[in-house]
Amino acid sequence: MRPLASNDTAITFTFAAHFRCSFSLLGLADIFLAEIDTDTGVVSYASAGHLPAVVLDSHGAEKGRFFSTGLPLGIFPDSDYHSDEIGAFRSGDLLLQVTDGVVDSRQGPAFFGLDGAARAARKAIGEVSETVVDRVFSAVAEFNAAGGGASEDDTTDRKSTRLNSSH
Repeated sequence: MRPLASNDTAITFTFAAHFRCSFSLLGLADIFLAEIDTDTGVVSYASAGHLPAVVLDSHGAEKGRFFSTGLPLGIFPDSDYHSDEIGAFRSGDLLLQVTDGVVDSRQGPAFFGLDGAARAARKAIGEVSETVVDRVFSAVAEFNAAGGGASEDDTTDRKSTRLNSSH
């Protein structure tokens, strides 16, 4: 697999932004697109207005947060997008993405947040993807229940782990 060329994702997002605005599709869209070079482990990504991705190492330590590289799709047809690198993904590293329904879950003035999602994912480091997702959703549900309610927004998370690599 080849790494993203610096303009591949930018061209894709620019086309999508123009298409959404030209045809007045419903609302805005945030998108996160990542590609891993399986030879080097380098992850390239682009994010059109999506929440930051969190990368945890195989022991659960946070390696970094990777922020949006452009506006959500559908705001301006001529928005500029670019890709960035997360760096080398090692065996067992975890790339976690969640929607605002996860981070915006609240108990009074307190939000579950990206830290809550990372904390929940950290408890399932080394497990299969479904287990990590279940841990995050369970933690959100417990947080909401303790606050006396449920999230009023969608809750989605995505998780990718690099398996058995010499890098």
